[in-house]
Amino acid sequence: MIFKPLREKHTLDYPILWHERSNLAEPHYIYRDSDSAFPLPTAVWEPSSLEEALNMVDESFSEMLLRKIDEKGMTNAECYHKAGIDRKHFSKLVNNPDCKPKKSTALALAVALKLSLEETRELLAKAGLALSHSSKQDIIVEFFIAHGRYDINEINAVLYDHDQIPL
Repeated sequence: MIFKPLREKHTLDYPILWHERSNLAEPHYIYRDSDSAFPLPTAVWEPSSLEEALNMVDESFSEMLLRKIDEKGMTNAECYHKAGIDRKHFSKLVNNPDCKPKKSTALALAVALKLSLEETRELLAKAGLALSHSSKQDIIVEFFIAHGRYDINEINAVLYDHDQIPL
């Protein structure tokens, strides 16, 4: 595989997708403070038919949530208690693949699971959500996750101090 350097005058705090017309079959990420492009872990999504596209459904929010709970060695009850979510709501989230949580619920679960920022973004994406720097709540939660501070009570206190809705 060929890696091509890309130098930017502006530094970015997030990866950008870079694709050059070439013989490369995969798109590449360019990271700030890096001179090389890294291939994405998955191939380019180019289904030839609708049926093929429908067979390429990715892991759902509930599937990823349950996988992360297992990976972290937690029980479901430990997770929803740490997130401050009641058992019925948690059960609905994990048993109904079409159920999409509110952003605050997904963020609370990410904090309870002590997910990295990348894992948090992936979990949010599974629910059709994203962190946004136009939201004070998102900036505050992102700051705490990026600094490895996963105390939901501390996060909620800071959110309250900044007139934001707690998780």
